[in-house]
Amino acid sequence: MFNTKRWADLCEQTYGYESCVKRGRECDIFYAKIINDVGTYIVAPPFGDCISLGPRHLPDLERFTASLPDLAIQLKICSKVNPKIDNLIVEDGGFVHAIEYDSYEDWNRNKIKCKFRNQVNQGARSGLRVRVSREKKDIVSFWEMHAQLRIEKFGEIPQPRQFFLNIHRAYFEEDKGFLIGAYDLNSKLVAGIVVLLEEKIAYYKFAASHPAFLALRPNNLLMDRLIAHLDEAGVRKLNLGYTGFSDQYRGLRKYKISAGAIEIPRHILKTHPYTSLKMEIVDEINCQVLELTRRSPSMGEVDEFSQKCYSYFV
Repeated sequence: MFNTKRWADLCEQTYGYESCVKRGRECDIFYAKIINDVGTYIVAPPFGDCISLGPRHLPDLERFTASLPDLAIQLKICSKVNPKIDNLIVEDGGFVHAIEYDSYEDWNRNKIKCKFRNQVNQGARSGLRVRVSREKKDIVSFWEMHAQLRIEKFGEIPQPRQFFLNIHRAYFEEDKGFLIGAYDLNSKLVAGIVVLLEEKIAYYKFAASHPAFLALRPNNLLMDRLIAHLDEAGVRKLNLGYTGFSDQYRGLRKYKISAGAIEIPRHILKTHPYTSLKMEIVDEINCQVLELTRRSPSMGEVDEFSQKCYSYFV
């Protein structure tokens, strides 16, 4: 999904990057050309988890990097084999998780762990109401919850509000995505998943939940209802996205595996010129992020800072 014109255009409209494509024999590669005070560099995919590639795609990847010999390039690749390419540094980049199922019943009976199923049942008894929405007001409510979670749990900033509004326009309005949310008795959104669709594959792009409601197991309930909804639509693969190595991702990784996901290695490929970029500028922005998140900022402050600085985290 991230190696598409739709996603590339979304990032260009939000951040002003130059959106480009390199045509190949087996695959096209969409990428962003970024020019700022860090330097001039290429990222593929911009703000996406990875490009899924197999051995037959490697010649196109080699031609792509060879066509830009003087630029720093970063590629995020999802592959079961180590994608070794001459003159590229390969780093471990965590995992991508995915669930494949023949039907909702197959997932429920054969894929998930017993504990996960029990937590789904707990969520079903909680009184939370689940619904699918493509309304702008719901994506805005989700962004606020998502932003608060990133600040309080991870000490990180979210992408700006406008990025989510652009997702609404490019995906929700085109019937290429939706928000599935859990709501309390007062119709307050307490957990949600932003789902994007591309060629009969669903992408679990963003998820967030309110800490005060976690005991009600809203995330397990949402996963169950999401698989049922996708099954009805004929979608039998759910990509759960990137998960990091660090301890802060341990719970998320465990959750995805308990939901029946398999792990696929993610690799970061860089050209040697990448080391010449002025990464100390990004380090300084990270220090500013840390300072901001430590003082309980307003959502307005967070959004303003994200609009100004998030483009550096492409």
